[in-house]
Amino acid sequence: MDQLDLNPPIEIEKLVELHASVHAFPSDIPNLDAVLLGLDASDNHVFVNTQRSPKRRRFTMAHELGHILLPWHQAHELICEADNEDHPDDPDLSHKLPGSDPVSQEIRLQELEADAFAARTLVPKRFIDSFGASHVPEMLEKLEAAEVSIPAGMRALAEGLPPGYVFVMLDDDDLVERVWRSGPEKSGVPSVLGIYRGTKIDTGQALRTLADHGWAWHYNRRIWWGRADIDLQVPEGSPEWRPILEKLCNSVTKNRAEANRMWASASAIGGALNNEVGEVKVERMAGLLALRLRRNEDLDPLVTSENFDEYVFSRARDLVLSAHKKRYRA
Repeated sequence: MDQLDLNPPIEIEKLVELHASVHAFPSDIPNLDAVLLGLDASDNHVFVNTQRSPKRRRFTMAHELGHILLPWHQAHELICEADNEDHPDDPDLSHKLPGSDPVSQEIRLQELEADAFAARTLVPKRFIDSFGASHVPEMLEKLEAAEVSIPAGMRALAEGLPPGYVFVMLDDDDLVERVWRSGPEKSGVPSVLGIYRGTKIDTGQALRTLADHGWAWHYNRRIWWGRADIDLQVPEGSPEWRPILEKLCNSVTKNRAEANRMWASASAIGGALNNEVGEVKVERMAGLLALRLRRNEDLDPLVTSENFDEYVFSRARDLVLSAHKKRYRA
């Protein structure tokens, strides 16, 4: 698709017509978006449900184009349906088809692949790359040019940005409805901030933890966003973090019991991170460790200390070395 040098809004119907005959049909059948016939005979006919919203129809046609152009998708008849209880007017990007048998799993995989193809066709990565260092509200405004649903657009945006971004769509009660994160799942920004479906955003937590955050509107929906410094520049140094942490704790309090408590808490956070994240580069480990430490209000004296980074860097080096050792032992 990048070779076609297309820019949003993509004229998806014209693209599909290059490979199939497109037919309109109205249907009230729940979740029936389209029927694709003749895929196995290279005589493709796409029947699109005109009862769906324009954005959903655009996504559906791009989805069917994925089935047509991905050579391992072979079937005489494909009935495509969206499983989207929360947003009946939006195409979901995670079809959940019943059955655990090999045939059902193969169908589910092909549906996911067609979804991914559709998102990347309607919102090309180079389009996201063109946003550059734009502020998030400006990114969301530019994203509307793609004329896709919020789930499709936000997923494409998250996939195209560097790790550390999180986007949250809120419902009418300001509760978390959907979450998208950039970077691998284990980047963990939503969980660090305690962002889960049905909860409220803790802006105080975000202020302590993130490099930047705020609110924006996207298609008349309120979006909360945050950006974390997920990769820190870690200088060369020692992985011996214990004496550094002990010195740090004793420098922020003269109460021995309080210093011991902070030492134990900070140490436990690092140990849990090692088990949760596994093997990553030291820059990522340092960023994730700093996020988790900042989340704990009881450790604010440590986090605000001028020697905080020294501890983060040394502990990150140690965690990365430990992960390497585990891998080689395995």
